[in-house]
Amino acid sequence: MPPKLKRFREYMARLNTTDPAYAMEHKFYVPAPGRSVADRIFTHVSLQPSASLAVVGGIGSGKTTQLLVAHRRLAKIRDTATVYVDVSAHQHLGKLKPGVLVVLAGLQLAELLGGVDDPGLKKAIKELRKAAAGYREYYDDNDFDPSDDNDDDRYPSVDVPAAITPPLPPLESTVENYLEHVTRLRSALATKSNLVVLFDSLDRLSDLELFATLVEQDVRGMKEAGIGVVIVGPLRVVFGAHRATLERFDEYLHLPTVDVEKSAEGRQFLTEVLAKRIPSDVLEKKAASATAAASGGVLRDLLSIARSAGERAFMLSAPVVDESHVAWAADEFGRRKLFGASAEEIEILQRVRKKGTFASTSDKDLALLVTGRVLEYANGQTRFGVHPTIRPLLADMAKGKLGA
Repeated sequence: MPPKLKRFREYMARLNTTDPAYAMEHKFYVPAPGRSVADRIFTHVSLQPSASLAVVGGIGSGKTTQLLVAHRRLAKIRDTATVYVDVSAHQHLGKLKPGVLVVLAGLQLAELLGGVDDPGLKKAIKELRKAAAGYREYYDDNDFDPSDDNDDDRYPSVDVPAAITPPLPPLESTVENYLEHVTRLRSALATKSNLVVLFDSLDRLSDLELFATLVEQDVRGMKEAGIGVVIVGPLRVVFGAHRATLERFDEYLHLPTVDVEKSAEGRQFLTEVLAKRIPSDVLEKKAASATAAASGGVLRDLLSIARSAGERAFMLSAPVVDESHVAWAADEFGRRKLFGASAEEIEILQRVRKKGTFASTSDKDLALLVTGRVLEYANGQTRFGVHPTIRPLLADMAKGKLGA
């Protein structure tokens, strides 16, 4: 294999953007400046193992990495067992329902326990696996035909409404059944008296009503069973009517975007992230700095722009990745990011670009946050900014140089 091809293949592999565990395994992780979300998770759960925490932040802001770091640190506590569950790897997010998180936690706990001999534990694992795969319920009553809509042998009854309505709905029977199996497995942890489950990927959930239901049922059920829960939730839940969902957690942790414009520490952090992965004889230092600035502080965007710049350099037969390749990659990234924006969204983006004002109240506003076109910073005080890669495109639009 030609040396240049080998060098650039390694360059691309080291900028893997889809698997944060890859960075952990290859020791590419760089601690964020200040007290990280991982530190806060570790501290809170160490002191209150049965606590429930929500982690929210923009797509690509590093939530999974923080969850994995916390997972590794918590695993070192002698009396605590930790389970990490990437929900999207096992479950279609559009088909989530109450009980799914409890079943996933139980299945991962079964993996942690390995082989078991106790009949009760074997039964619990069997029931959880059966629930995950689905099964057919058979009736013992020979006179009852479940396929016959007219067959109703039940005694006549009258529903009398309850005089008191509790503040939260009771746990569904399926959730209670699954919890019973998980609690039985938890009892087999021997010296590990505490269990903490970390659920990832639910930040991609667009149905906030469904997220609220999962919090009401699965998260509450596990907490009541003495199981600690850390869950990555959708950013939109921070704003608007669904903010009340966060109040059901013991604490929620907000992961803002790294400030690369007004924080020297932020710029240095992102530059170090690239330096840890790519040597300067492949990615020039000035190019790394330009990539950090173009990313707007979003870790996933940082790696994506660097990968695109590497492809550009290789295509042009350049020996190294320099600032010109980063500039091209940033422009392409910005055009893709702006593609499909409506006239109303463009108007909001122009206002944020010129005045820095952002309401974050309407669905249009929230969509711009969720898609990373508008970024939220919390360097001392909260401020909003347009993603750096689309800023020059918006400026050209304002001057009539680029079609809206």
